[in-house]
Amino acid sequence: MDRMNPLGVDGIIDAVLGGEPLRPMPPGLHHRIAGRLRVAALLEQERRRFRESVAICIVALASAFCGTVLVAVLADVPGLIRHGIPGGLGRFDYLATSIGLYVSNLENSVTLASTSIVAVAAAMALLPLGGLLAHRTLRKAR
Repeated sequence: MDRMNPLGVDGIIDAVLGGEPLRPMPPGLHHRIAGRLRVAALLEQERRRFRESVAICIVALASAFCGTVLVAVLADVPGLIRHGIPGGLGRFDYLATSIGLYVSNLENSVTLASTSIVAVAAAMALLPLGGLLAHRTLRKAR
């Protein structure tokens, strides 16, 4: 018998149970199956409604965002804030300037430190060379 062949298994089951009388269906079986099918259909309907509502919310949020950006661009809100309100970007300008100065000072500090490190490394590299030159100079003097 081939276990992977379901037709062969069905044939064996039919041969064994062929002489047995058929039992009646349990009472309420049809009602239980119909109830389960109804629940499965309701679950699928609820899943579909949820997907649709999420898609509608995403579209609504995206259109609201695009509409807000469009109104801001058409009304030139950044230009109005910059030029129409005295000191409209004052705090922003202050923060941008202070951050720029901090980064500039940080860059200067890093440049100073790296220059010092390179100078020390160059001096250490030249020390053996200086000793070698001194040794050659002493040889030539003899």
